[in-house]
Amino acid sequence: MRTIALGTMLLLLGQSCAEDPPLRLSHVHRRTVDSLYKNYVDSAGPVFDSLCQIRFDSDIARYTDSLVQKRRDEEARLRERIPQQ
Repeated sequence: MRTIALGTMLLLLGQSCAEDPPLRLSHVHRRTVDSLYKNYVDSAGPVFDSLCQIRFDSDIARYTDSLVQKRRDEEARLRERIPQQ
């Protein structure tokens, strides 16, 4: 009796860990999902554009500072390789 119960539990546990089959959408559902996605992208586009405009100046300053710092570090490393006279 215990063996049957244990076997049944193991069988059910093994099946519950299996991956779900891939989702198959009908043509109507695909069209609906496509319309919802398009509406979301169309409405989110201006928001993302405004965020990019707001962050543009600070991003440029940060990236420029980063590039300048890298060049200064590279210059210092190259100067250390030059023998002192």
